[in-house]
Amino acid sequence: MSALATVINLIRNEEAPDQQYDTLKAVWTEHLSKGGKTRIGYVAPPVIFNALALVQSKYSAQLEDPDEVRLQKKKRKKIFQFIYNVLGNFSAIRPYEGYSDIFPGRPHDIVS
Repeated sequence: MSALATVINLIRNEEAPDQQYDTLKAVWTEHLSKGGKTRIGYVAPPVIFNALALVQSKYSAQLEDPDEVRLQKKKRKKIFQFIYNVLGNFSAIRPYEGYSDIFPGRPHDIVS
C-alpha cells in the first residue's frame, strides 16, 4: 500500500492547479474511497497532505485584485471541503482501534 501512497504523492500539476485538484478528487471518489478499510487507512493521509500542499503552494498568495481574491478563497474552500470529506471517511474506519490489544494497560498503570 505504500506504493499507492507514493503514486498519490506524484499527482501534481504546476501549470494547472485546478486540474490537480480535479484529478485528486476523481481518484479519491471513484477508486480510493471504495477500496475498503485497509486501503482508506493507507491512502487517506497522502490524499489529505497532497490537498494541503496544493492549498499552501498555489492558493495562499496575497493578491491585489478583489475578483481574484474572491476566486482564490472559493477554491480554498472547495479544497478544504474535500479534505473534510476525506477525513470523515478516514475517521469512520477507526484506524487506531486495534492498538488497545498491543498496549492493554492504561498509561497510569505503567510503572517506570
